[in-house]
Amino acid sequence: MSGRPDGVPDRVALRRQAHVMRLREALDVALEQRDAAAGEAAAGRRREAELTERLASATAGLEQLTVRRTETLAARGADAGLIDELQDEVARLRGRSPIPPEELDWLRGRAETLAAVESGGWWRLRGRLLPLLRLAQRLRVAQRLRRPR
Repeated sequence: MSGRPDGVPDRVALRRQAHVMRLREALDVALEQRDAAAGEAAAGRRREAELTERLASATAGLEQLTVRRTETLAARGADAGLIDELQDEVARLRGRSPIPPEELDWLRGRAETLAAVESGGWWRLRGRLLPLLRLAQRLRVAQRLRRPR
């Protein structure tokens, strides 16, 4: 700083010094803004990397689902053909049954009766037959007592 001979700085030197101070303040503000922007950019890059990873994972999962769906549809198509063949075979075999239709009807009735007995009908039937069974038991005991030995 140049100054006057009496030690008082001149106006040009003071202006220069003020200008330098303003430049330093502006530089400090610019550096702070740069650092803040760099931090935001780093956070943005991390977020972008995270979202890219999620997108890749979702895309891979979607591709797997697409492959599975395609395989399932192909299998269903094959199954549909097989089901049609089996239904035709069943229809053909029903026409050639070795059991006469009236016997089949009797067997179906018998199956229904057995299903009713298995599902609890036996206990209702037993309740109705129990007095008859007791009477038969008493007759047997009485007959044994009457027989001479």
